[in-house]
This record gives sequence, C-alpha cells and structure tokens, in this order.
Amino acid sequence: MGKRRFWRGRGFAALASLSLVSSFIAIQVAASEAPATAATSASISIGIDNNTPAPCTEAPVGTLPPACHNWTYDDYFPNGVTTPTITVHSGDVVSFVPSAGSPDSLHTVTLLQPTETVGQALAAYPLAVPDTNPGEPAGQLQLNPKVLSPTNPACGSTAANACPYDGSAAINSGALAPGAPPVYYQINAAVGTTIPFICLIHPGMVGSLTVVTGTVTATAQADLNTQATALYQTETAEALAQESALNAAGATHTTNANGTTAWTVNAGADGLAAGGAPDPHVQLLEMLPSALTIKPGDTVTWTSSSSFEPHTITFPHSPGLVVGSQYDFAPQFCAGPTGPTPANGPPPLFGCAGPPGSPTGFEIHGNFAPLGPTSITTPGTLSTSGVIANFSLGGPVVSQTAFSFPNANAFSYQCTVHDDMYGAIYVAGAPGYRELAADGGVFALGSSSFQGSTGSIKLNKPIVGGASTPDGKGYWAVASDGGVFAFGDAGFYGSAGSIKLNKPIVGMAATPDGKGYWLFASDGGVFNYGDAGYFGSAGSITLNKPIVAGLAAPDGLGYLMVATDGGVFNYGDAGFYGSAGSIKLNKPIVGIARTPSGGGYFLAASDGGVFTYGNASFQGSAGALTLNKPIVGIQPSVDGLGYLMVASDGGVFNYGDASFAGSEGGTMLNSPIVGVM
Repeated sequence: MGKRRFWRGRGFAALASLSLVSSFIAIQVAASEAPATAATSASISIGIDNNTPAPCTEAPVGTLPPACHNWTYDDYFPNGVTTPTITVHSGDVVSFVPSAGSPDSLHTVTLLQPTETVGQALAAYPLAVPDTNPGEPAGQLQLNPKVLSPTNPACGSTAANACPYDGSAAINSGALAPGAPPVYYQINAAVGTTIPFICLIHPGMVGSLTVVTGTVTATAQADLNTQATALYQTETAEALAQESALNAAGATHTTNANGTTAWTVNAGADGLAAGGAPDPHVQLLEMLPSALTIKPGDTVTWTSSSSFEPHTITFPHSPGLVVGSQYDFAPQFCAGPTGPTPANGPPPLFGCAGPPGSPTGFEIHGNFAPLGPTSITTPGTLSTSGVIANFSLGGPVVSQTAFSFPNANAFSYQCTVHDDMYGAIYVAGAPGYRELAADGGVFALGSSSFQGSTGSIKLNKPIVGGASTPDGKGYWAVASDGGVFAFGDAGFYGSAGSIKLNKPIVGMAATPDGKGYWLFASDGGVFNYGDAGYFGSAGSITLNKPIVAGLAAPDGLGYLMVATDGGVFNYGDAGFYGSAGSIKLNKPIVGIARTPSGGGYFLAASDGGVFTYGNASFQGSAGALTLNKPIVGIQPSVDGLGYLMVASDGGVFNYGDASFAGSEGGTMLNSPIVGVM
C-alpha cells in the first residue's frame, strides 16, 4: 500500500502525513506501556523497506517502466526469519528505520505477543473497518485508525523515550511513510522469548527477535548491516528479473470471434527468485507492460498476482480529477454530525474540527468497490475497478478487472493505492485525419469521417482552427471572430461570436470528455465553454509576439499556448518543459502538439522545422525541404512517437510512427488549409 505526497500538484495528500497524524490520535494506553525512562542499553537498527533504483518519482513526467522503476521491498532488513536469527539482550533498544527511497511504501512495525500468530494479529487489526460516524452511507469503510496510528503516541520517537515491550501485549508503530523518523522499542522481555514483529498492512512481511542471556553475545550492528545488504541485493535482482521477464513476454492476447482482441496485462507482480519461484518480499508496483497499443473494440483485462499489495485500475491518470474523489481508494475526510466533508487543511487537524479519530476529526475512507463504466470511451471517462488483490481484504478475492476501448485515442490510468503506478492504453485505429480550410471546408482523409462543413456558408470571418471530439466522430471549427461551428457528435457549448474581442481568435482545444472547449486569442486571452475550466490567460501581459495556437492538458485541468516566437505559456496543471522563445527562428512557430502523458510537446514552424521539449522525441522535420506552401499545423500520433504536419496547400508530411493517409496537396482549393485535426 502506498502513501500520498504534498508535491507534484497532487493536492493535500494525507497518507504521506500518517507519521504526523499518529502523534495526534489518542488511543488508550495500558499501564504496562508507559514510556521507558531512559535507554542505557545497547541499540541496534533494522531497516524497513529499501531503496528502489532509478525510481519513477525522480524520472521526467511521462516516463514509464522499465525506463524507471516503482518497487517496494515488503521486508525488514534484516528480518531474522529468512536471514540469521537476530538476538538481543533484555533492556536493549531496537530502532526500526523506514527507507526514504521507496516512494510508494507504507508499513507498520508491530511487535506481537510471543504466542500470537500473524493470522490472529491481522484479525485483531483489520486494514478496513466500518465507518459508523453520523451521515456515513451504509457499508462505508474507513482505513482502521488502530492500524494507521501508534498504540502509544507518547513514546518511541527517540532511544531515550523508547516504547517498552515486555511481551504482555502487542504494540504498534502506526503507519510509517517513506523517510519517517525511526521508531524505538526497548525490549524488556524475559530471556528465551522470541518476539515476532509484522507489518499490519502487508500480510507476510514478518520478522523476529530472540532475547538471549547476558552471557551470550547479541547480534552486532555490523552483522545486521551485512545481512541487510545481502538481502537487498538478492531482492533487487529478483525484481529486475521479474520486470524483465514480464515486459519481454508482453501482454498476452486472444482473438475473439468478432475480430477484436482480448488482452491481459499484469497489475503488479512478485519478484522472481533464482529458482523461478515468486518472492513476495519485493513487489513490482508497475503495470506490466506499462504501455499497450490495441485497436478500437479491444478489451484489456488486468490481473494482479501480487501477494502482498492491492491495486486499482482507475481512469484517467489525473490526481486533480481522482485524488479525494469517489474514484479514489483512500479519500480523506473530516467526520461530522451531518456527514463527512473533504479534509483540506494542514496537519495536525487537516482542517477538521476535532483531532484525528474523534467524531469530528480526520478519517480516511476505504473505497474498495468498482465505480463507473467498464467501457472507456474518452480520455476523460472516470472509472475505477475498485481494489483487486490476490488475497482477501476481508471479503471475496477479486484479482482481476476488465475494460473495453471502443474509440481510437490515448487513455492514461493509474493505481490509486500507489501514486506512482500508472500506465497507458493507446487505441490506434486505421490512419486518418481531417484538413480544415479557412472557408470552413473539411477534407476527411483515410479512416476519418466527413460530418459537415461551413464551406458553403458565407462566414463573417475566416476559420482559423478546429478540434476533433474524443471519439473522432465529430469536430468543431472556430472563426477568428470566435464563432464556433459543431459537426457530427460535437456539442455546441457557446461561442465568442457576439463578443467584441480585443484580438482575433487563433485556435481552440477540446476537453478530454468532449463536453467543452477553449478558444485562444492572439493576445493570449482564453475563453472557456461547457465543462472547460478557466485557469488563467496572457491577456493582460504584453507579449513579444502573438499567440498562434493552444492545446489542453491530458486531464483538462490546464492548457498551453504558444506564440509565433516559440514562447510557451502554461496554465493549470499543464507542465512547462521549455520553449523556443530565446532562439532566433528561421520562420515563425505556427502550431503545438503534446505527448499523450502531457510530459512534453512539439512546436512546428512554418518552414517545417520541429522543436521538441520534455518527453517529446524528435522524429524528423521538413526544415531542409523547399516547401510549396508553409506549414500551418501539427498533430501527434496516438502514442506520441510520431507526428504529421500539414501545409496551407493541403500537403501532409509524416514522421515517426505517424501514418500517411493522403493529402489535398494536388487539389485546387477554394481557401488555404489552416489546420489538421
């Protein structure tokens, strides 16, 4: 199970702060659990989890495994079970140190009674319990405060204030996020006692200490370090082996009677031990493979074989749309007399009236059930599988889920249990695109369909841009006066045609669900309609050169604009990855297109030059060609590994994996082409 963070625009993420929360949750403390007055005996340290090599959190936006890794080591380093016995003396202090290098980890260190079994402990501390606060819907679950919070918040923060353990009762650290401070326990159990310790979040993550007489030498820290290093090297090799094997195998598939394909993707996996058996103590928190290209009508099934980790398959990959929503595995709330309200404040109260765990305090819901359609029709479709796991979370085991994809487009998704576990489905139909002319004429090429045009209408102002609907079955055209024309399944949500504009409109972009759009003016003004949100504009800025085009962020919670000098202006959650604003260009920039992840973009110049930023890869340009007419627009391929450009005479130039489906280059046009969609 993962935690949430404050950074990268993810909003307030409470799970990252469980180490802070734990200090404020009041749980009755038994007399035998009073803090130790001093720690005068020897101390040893045991690691919790370990460092993931090349973690995806440190990779550029849009990077997918195996170019980066997202693992968790559900183990203690060392553990005294699969490694040599760890011996201590009565009175010794043992510190457990969470790794800062496992970004999606969340663990506890729970010392059990000597005769208590792991099964008994997990039954006593279920991960999810009913939420009985007022106003909660029937059956609502919350993550168990007794798992997430310490047995005794008054001790354990230092060696001098270690929590005492004598074996008479279990003691829990509470949930420990990556890089949390160590937890200190003073071992006061009798000689000969074997002390089991476990993680309440991950079944099977276990360790053991044995108390020996003072005449016997206890395990030295140097020996523990050697054992921990060897265990880490073994488990890292196992993770690499499994990641390599599953990515090499790719998604399995079968052909259906109707000609569509059923695909299967692994949602997480155990490590692969040298003998070929799975090792659950290192978990691959990855979609394997992380990117899959399919055809319209295909179905993808995600199967979880992870022994210790639950997952979700949630569309789209957008913290702004998903985190804190009903599609989130663990949204955070403030309990209250009339029902829960979102928790939007900082610790320790998180904006709630009372302390965490109280009737008016902070709580974390557990949303385990599926929600939303199983057919993902647009990049903005919200849906989740609910929790899938290869083990029981208190109910029947649900280890797989399936979604279908009827339309060509790029679809991002995520696991809401683990922030950095995400993937992409690229649905590639037969090649096709539309060219749009200044008189509103539309030329459908390849597999694209003609749904109408304004070519026969006398326009007040020329058409300057357009956008396709997410399913490709409709489109919009916009004129320089802000007039909007909708065709096919494109809805009309308003226009700027009746507004006195300071400067002309130069382009438009649609929202991911196709239920709204933005119009961009040459002075940087932005006009939003339908479900398109307003995130700012350059309308009040003195620009060096006019805006010429704009595009939407993948989740629709932001947008970019580009000026003719290559300057890029980003708003909302659209990322800035560089610009050509400081470059002396041979010809002006005329268009911009982004990669599917939004982690990069392409700029196209009128001479066919292409400039790439972020994770956009350069696949070629027409900059060295003598063009008959200037380039006026650029469009990426569905997976972002290619692009095509269109010239004002209708000529089309394709690069990378972008397919050529024809052009109007040899046609006598009534008006020049102004864009491609």
